[in-house]
Amino acid sequence: MQSLPALLRAARFLLGYNQSHVETSCKLTGRFLITLENGTRQRLPSAALTVKAFYEVHGVEFLDPTDGYGAGIRWKSPDKADAFGGQAFRAARGLADLSQEKLAEQAQIGRKFIALLERGELKSINLDTLKKLELCLNGLNVEITKGNSSHGAGTRWINNLFG
Repeated sequence: MQSLPALLRAARFLLGYNQSHVETSCKLTGRFLITLENGTRQRLPSAALTVKAFYEVHGVEFLDPTDGYGAGIRWKSPDKADAFGGQAFRAARGLADLSQEKLAEQAQIGRKFIALLERGELKSINLDTLKKLELCLNGLNVEITKGNSSHGAGTRWINNLFG
């Protein structure tokens, strides 16, 4: 699956883990995740499946492309306490492979808003700013998926261009 490196990065972002934590937890050496997540490997190493299984154990579900939509990730369980969807936005940023600074620049909003949203530290939210962020991600072929009573929120490719 060509999109697996991006999905693994998005899953790591959803969980809020850094690369070092995952490498240590999965007993991987060197800069394994950096080279895996940047998608430049010709073949996926078997350790990529170890990382995927690690994320699944920690509550992430990987979604295959369906009905014209691309692959994605989401929480296996119904929504965790995340009032404004910051975890899903962080995962969407990971899927798009953008830093907070680059996303803020492209969405024409403040980086601080993105940082506070992703950390769940907003006390209230400017809906216009949130909409700008969502529209920017949509323009990058990434969408936020809402949670329901059977699963949590997540992110996926809008079109099946990468899977």
